[in-house]
Amino acid sequence: VYLRPSQARPLLADLAAGGPVAVVFSDPPSNRTLQVKAGSVRARAATPADQAVLRRYQRSMRQRLGQIGFAAQYVAAVLTAPASDLVALEFTPEAAFDQTPGPRAGRALGAP
Repeated sequence: VYLRPSQARPLLADLAAGGPVAVVFSDPPSNRTLQVKAGSVRARAATPADQAVLRRYQRSMRQRLGQIGFAAQYVAAVLTAPASDLVALEFTPEAAFDQTPGPRAGRALGAP
């Protein structure tokens, strides 16, 4: 997960103090949503390899959000960040939950 320290200082401080993390991933056209949780996280400086990952992500999100009417320029403006203002969060998920709207929302993955 990537964050901009200029926009997420309180969150990064909480994580540095040992706070747990919960992250939500959603596919806008389908509303399929997943939440993962971890008890700890490590922040590190973003690298040039991370920049390549982010460029692929931005291309994908421009396409996916375009399907529901968001202009590519808008998506680029929201998702673009200077390399000097990025940190990468690394963690190992310990639990995952279906958060897609509907009757299974909130259930642990793999639960009946």
